[in-house]
Amino acid sequence: CRINGLLTTVAVLKTVGERLLAIHGQHDNQSLLKEETHIDLLDAYGGPELQKTKQTYTEVYLECRRLKVLWRETSGSERERKRQIDNLKFQLDELKKAALKTGEDVALEEKSRLYQHAEGILTAFTEAYTLISGEDREDAGAREQLVRAMTAVRKVAHVSDRFSALADQLADVSEVLEELGREIVDVRDNTEFDPRMRDKIEERLVFLQNIRKKYGDTIDDCILYREENQKKLDDLEGSETQLTQIQEDLHRKEETAGVLCIELHRMRTAAAECLSKGVAAHLTDLEMPKAAFETAVVYSPERDFDENGRDTVAFLFTANLGEPLKPLARIASGGEMSRVMLAMKSMLADADKISTLIFDEIDAGVGGKAAQKVGEKMVSMAKNSQILCVTHHAQIASLAEHHHYIGKESVDGRTRTTVQKLDGKEREEEITRLLSGTHRTASAHGLARELLARGLDKEK
Repeated sequence: CRINGLLTTVAVLKTVGERLLAIHGQHDNQSLLKEETHIDLLDAYGGPELQKTKQTYTEVYLECRRLKVLWRETSGSERERKRQIDNLKFQLDELKKAALKTGEDVALEEKSRLYQHAEGILTAFTEAYTLISGEDREDAGAREQLVRAMTAVRKVAHVSDRFSALADQLADVSEVLEELGREIVDVRDNTEFDPRMRDKIEERLVFLQNIRKKYGDTIDDCILYREENQKKLDDLEGSETQLTQIQEDLHRKEETAGVLCIELHRMRTAAAECLSKGVAAHLTDLEMPKAAFETAVVYSPERDFDENGRDTVAFLFTANLGEPLKPLARIASGGEMSRVMLAMKSMLADADKISTLIFDEIDAGVGGKAAQKVGEKMVSMAKNSQILCVTHHAQIASLAEHHHYIGKESVDGRTRTTVQKLDGKEREEEITRLLSGTHRTASAHGLARELLARGLDKEK
């Protein structure tokens, strides 16, 4: 597929084509037999103002549907909602009583390890401090011996820069050792060994372990679970208020939709009157002067509205004077349907300002004088739009400004479709063939020339 020489997809071609061409074939008659399509045809004829109002209504209608779905989802089962609320309250009450703190389990486990090894820690740090400070020892501690070493080296520091640097290093180590001694004694003095406190910590750890089994791998997970469930509980408890708000919004939207339904009915009724008169006038032109056509628009305020509002639309028709109007599907013959469709398309083409219309054998079932009138109607429409028509009627073909013959031929075992433009004698021969088939008489040729002459007059 190509558009203006550029490759494109079938879907894009279809979208663009629908804006440029209106293609009508024999099967289009079937749409006139389906009443569900009539309201769309009337709305298309109604023009921009009606279509704008329908678009506004459609938006309101879709919002009503959304609110109804939301109400059903929010309301759900009342018993299930209460069960969820009770379950959430129980869990939240347990978590709130737990008084959880971020990282609490990690800190308590650290304290538990310290209490479990408190006696060994106290002994180790007491001994370490004694060795450093020399406290409660007969010999000097490590720091005192280090000071002595520094003093000895200082005595010869003037001899060499290296000796001086070593003395300084010994002084630095002495200060570090002094700081270590302070930290060691701090650990020693602050190490507790309280069995009651240890028991409390162990109890808290067991409690936290049970909480984690229920609500998360860590205390932080449990805190997050508590916060999320609190939000769920708030939403469930607030659903009553939410449901009330949804119902109020839905009521307002339905009131708006109701007003728009009445406006759509008013506009459709006005458009239906114009459409009925126009189609009736076209039918008169198409050799159906006694036919009657009516677009019935029925408003049903008692029923719920749908995508089209509260209207139903039906095309009613009778071909004969004195007979009651009835739905098209019940009374129209094939030839009548072709002319009704052409009349409808004439009206809709004027409303839609379509530049090109293609009619594919819509003259099926139409013969004689009626076929002539169908052709003349197309000539009239061609003043404002390009009309392409596939036909087997000589009366219609003779009225065309340009005539092409479509045929088939077999080449190398395959079938090809050919299109040949006919002019002058070739066109006369084709019109003669359409009139008389293979038996081409002088009178048939004369009639063909007469039809072509009439066609030229119509074009002028």
